[in-house]
Amino acid sequence: MFSFLGLLGVVGMAGVVVNDSLILVNYLCKSGQSRDVSALVAKGTAGRLCAILLTTVTTAAGLLPLLLTVLAERMPR
Repeated sequence: MFSFLGLLGVVGMAGVVVNDSLILVNYLCKSGQSRDVSALVAKGTAGRLCAILLTTVTTAAGLLPLLLTVLAERMPR
């Protein structure tokens, strides 16, 4: 059974995934007009990996109290 807080956490992490992918696609579009898509993606991913990881880690850390609250409610007393 899912709770509202659990659903809120899932929506928050899905938003992070969408945001990170939009940042990467925007960077790839601006970085060059190479015909080799795989090389462009590898270069773009290496260039933006730090920003994407920092965004993901800070959001996950922000949602950690929500997770702990949900887990504490599920524990038997």
